[in-house]
Amino acid sequence: ALVNVPTLPTARTQEHLSSYCLEWLHTKKRTVKESTYMKYSTAVNKHIIPQLGVCRPLGFTTELMDDFIKELQFEDELAPKTVHDILVVLHGILKFTASKCKGVFPTVEINYPKIGKKEMRVLSREEQERFISYLQKDLNPCRFGILLALCTGIRIGELCALRWEYVSTRDKAIKIVE
Repeated sequence: ALVNVPTLPTARTQEHLSSYCLEWLHTKKRTVKESTYMKYSTAVNKHIIPQLGVCRPLGFTTELMDDFIKELQFEDELAPKTVHDILVVLHGILKFTASKCKGVFPTVEINYPKIGKKEMRVLSREEQERFISYLQKDLNPCRFGILLALCTGIRIGELCALRWEYVSTRDKAIKIVE
């Protein structure tokens, strides 16, 4: 007969999740774009570590995960897409943690929130003109970024990754580097 032998904690499994989060972030810094890294870093430092950082890896349960999701949705009042993005990061951290822990790592089910499609409202021509006028009155780097996005259609990730060497005033062009 098979005997269910409990997993003995190792020094590694006694560490808090926060140490794995930071180690995972460190490994990602070299492999993802800066804007992606900033998204990961925000999810980890603003949501995952404050709420789950003191947990031990082998103590993770589906119930703990469900409580975390409810807290993000109802207490922090985050949009389903934001909650989903945080959970994707957490899933990556848990996979990373499982690879670092010897023995049986708990199976944790993540119930991702349903993301509904939002109706997008487009600014009228008059609203665009008023908005542009407002942005130009007291131009600063933030307003300039919004103005650039509005006038060129550049996406937020492209805007965040933009460098001066990609801008040619002579050619009146912006080179987007993927």
